[in-house]
Amino acid sequence: MTTDARGLVPLPRFGPVTTTGARFRLHRAGIQNVWQYDEQEFSFGDGRLLLRGKNGAGKSKALEMLLPYLLDGDSRALDATGTGRTTLAWLMLDGFEQTNRLGYLWVEFRGTADDGGHRHLTLGAAIRASKSTQKALPTFFVTPLRIGEDLHLVEAGKPLPVDRLKEIVGSDNTTDRAVQHRSRVARELFGITDATRYRNLTQLLHRLRRPTVGDRIEHGGLVSLLSETLPGLDEDVVEKVARNLHDLDAVRDELGRLERTDAALRTFLTSYRGYLAGVLRTSAQSVSHELGLLAQRRRAAGDAAQRTSDLRTQEEESEGRLGTLRDEEQNARTDLAALHASHAYRSLRELS
Repeated sequence: MTTDARGLVPLPRFGPVTTTGARFRLHRAGIQNVWQYDEQEFSFGDGRLLLRGKNGAGKSKALEMLLPYLLDGDSRALDATGTGRTTLAWLMLDGFEQTNRLGYLWVEFRGTADDGGHRHLTLGAAIRASKSTQKALPTFFVTPLRIGEDLHLVEAGKPLPVDRLKEIVGSDNTTDRAVQHRSRVARELFGITDATRYRNLTQLLHRLRRPTVGDRIEHGGLVSLLSETLPGLDEDVVEKVARNLHDLDAVRDELGRLERTDAALRTFLTSYRGYLAGVLRTSAQSVSHELGLLAQRRRAAGDAAQRTSDLRTQEEESEGRLGTLRDEEQNARTDLAALHASHAYRSLRELS
């Protein structure tokens, strides 16, 4: 029997695990480069694991990191006591001096295949933490590949990069969203397609792992304990609220930026309004001057139209008088012709 650096003693591995039907059972689990663990693998005996160690050895932390976290991906409920003191960022960055850190959590289930052999399902999470942002982000994966045999989480002496993990297990088998991870675990591990039913199951697991659950059961609190798990809040709503809380600092910074922008715009608009008033005043004066000129020209056009009308009247009168004079001229010519043709005029000519 071996112990790790913190004095945890895993239960010795038994012989072949007996399974009932096709149901999956816990088979192995591991922690790599998370919290104070370098690389640790736990072997389950017939689906059970016993951890022995002194107070503070890390028994609760090991379980908090593995189950039921890898079943539901809810990083807000890591702390078994419900106080919320254990977070992914704290596990990854507490006492860590470097800038970035990558670690893995995984648990392997084993069942019986139709041909009588074994089938495996591995649930895991690659956790990337940044000291500059003080955040730790998980990438969940569900795969039939086995850690240490088909999938090695160490490459060139360092934790396997997340991009390489996606290449090996397939991008369709990885997700950054806890909701999608829960849905796949419920379907592939438990055969549950009802999200509400699976949520109630995981909530019950969270309740039953609390250190004081035994006291409550002994005092007849089992019924109330089970009723506390039903019903729960809608997971989509909880995730949205949690995401908003995680983004609160960013929202606060954005709000401050918008307030500063608003103040700058108000100052600018105060000066710009005066400029616009001057431009409008100048434009109004120019328009008023042009309107005055337009009125003068309209009056001149009216006078010209009146003069034109008078001249046309005079022209019509002149044309009438011209016609009369032409008639008189024609009459005079007729009289002159008659005079020339008269006997007296011929006599006068002969006399001349």
